[in-house]
Amino acid sequence: MSKPTALSAVSRRVAPSGPGFTRSSRGLGNLSEEHRGILALRVDADLSYSDIAGVLDLPVGTVMSRLARAREALLEEVEKLRAARFRR
Repeated sequence: MSKPTALSAVSRRVAPSGPGFTRSSRGLGNLSEEHRGILALRVDADLSYSDIAGVLDLPVGTVMSRLARAREALLEEVEKLRAARFRR
């Protein structure tokens, strides 16, 4: 399985929408495919950094930095949603 295919499949599966989703769930839908995919591999699939590195054919350090950037992006999206909620 190629890298884009693996991330595409996983990220589509974790792009929630609709009423009843938490801000963090809605924030996931606003992330890039790469960020959603790598977060899903870590959180949903419960893969270790080493396992993710194997799936994506990347060094472990790259996986760690991509996960850190994905988490930061998710926090930013949640903060945007929170701010929008209080502006109403």
